[in-house]
Amino acid sequence: MQKVLALFFFAFSIGIGSAQNLDGSKIFSVEELKEDLIFIKKEIFEVHANPWVEISKQQYEALFDSIESKITKPMNIFQFRRLIRPVLANLSDEHAAISLPKGDYNELDTPNNFPFSLYQKERKYFVKDVAGDNQTIKKESEITHIEGIPIAQIISTLSTYNTGFPDQRISKAMNLIGSQYRTAFDEKYQYSITLANGENTSVKGVYYSDWTKLHREKEGESQPCLPLITYHKIESTGYINACSFGVRSDKAYKEYELAVDSIFDIIKKDKIDSLIIDVSQNSGGNSGLGDAIIAHIYQKSYKDYQCNWKRSEQYLKLIQSWGSNNADYENRKPGEIIHYDAAIVKPPSFKNTFKGKVYIMVGPSTFSSAIMFASIIKDNKIATIVGEIPSDGHPTHFGEMYSSHTPHTNLELRFGVKEWIRPSGEKENNMLIPDILIENMGDLTLDEIIAKIISN
Repeated sequence: MQKVLALFFFAFSIGIGSAQNLDGSKIFSVEELKEDLIFIKKEIFEVHANPWVEISKQQYEALFDSIESKITKPMNIFQFRRLIRPVLANLSDEHAAISLPKGDYNELDTPNNFPFSLYQKERKYFVKDVAGDNQTIKKESEITHIEGIPIAQIISTLSTYNTGFPDQRISKAMNLIGSQYRTAFDEKYQYSITLANGENTSVKGVYYSDWTKLHREKEGESQPCLPLITYHKIESTGYINACSFGVRSDKAYKEYELAVDSIFDIIKKDKIDSLIIDVSQNSGGNSGLGDAIIAHIYQKSYKDYQCNWKRSEQYLKLIQSWGSNNADYENRKPGEIIHYDAAIVKPPSFKNTFKGKVYIMVGPSTFSSAIMFASIIKDNKIATIVGEIPSDGHPTHFGEMYSSHTPHTNLELRFGVKEWIRPSGEKENNMLIPDILIENMGDLTLDEIIAKIISN
């Protein structure tokens, strides 16, 4: 018999008005495009927490010069975005993006998106998932070329259209090849494929909406995360699914704190032996929500994250527009890196703090504030980390998001102004490695997962 406590929260959202059709026929002049490129370069060089993670300033300058040399004729917004997307790749910033203006793209949806995703094993490439009906290609097929181009070359090129750490960009390129192939190579309605056995076949292009549906379903993104936190008692084990930290308003934050407190009141009454807190599908949000959970499982002081914060005039104007004041930040010189050592956190006292064995379950989708929550627990030895290694998120990463829009094309540029360094200070092995590794969790039931955890 399961007892379920479900608490619902409604995250604060910012209204953006009705969606507008995006005019792909609008052409921007060479002068306008070059001005937008200069704007992007200035933003990255002056505002990003550390643009020189992977390449030097001189190499970055050369990249921008190379892009500028290709702006020789007017372009529409899609052509320009395709040209400039590689400027974010070498930031090692998981949150970075160059996004199209918000709008309705349905009228631009044509059936020329690549119909499958890939995975790599021992330097070979295999079909992961297939979209569309009556395709000649099957899952697990090993392929070597698309349109005569070696797959390794295609993935290498597409990795520069993605953001994050190097391995992460390659993984994204394989997973998102369906929607990204047309951003770098000639788009078609029919694509020729060469299999590893030398056989040639062809596949039909699919609509972007169909590809997106498949991708979201496979990645577990088809359903929104509501409620944000739930509790189940399963025999003598408690299970908390903290599927999101996505609250923005003060009211929603207080509601989440009250919900956590109510859950641990019930946990105390249930007299469970062990507790599993699942953040395997949590993509982040407000890091304070993780602190609220820690306070109910740990009453000793612990070390928080370190931080490097880039001082810039652009970000200063942004925080001032919010009505916020930070004298220390304002008095620093533009370009200065402000370092904050890890704070020592003393959790507030709660009468319902859980005293038993605690496990934190992570997975490939654990990201942003959720991976900070798990990394704090890992580095301070607060609880046992279980599950799969997060592939999307890394313990040390860039955050505190800044965004701006290019003056002519109105593309949204987004990246981090802070570098968050995990409590241990370790940067070399920048992965969250579970204490108990559970492979292929997606193929297991919750009861099977719990059994594996408890048996260790």
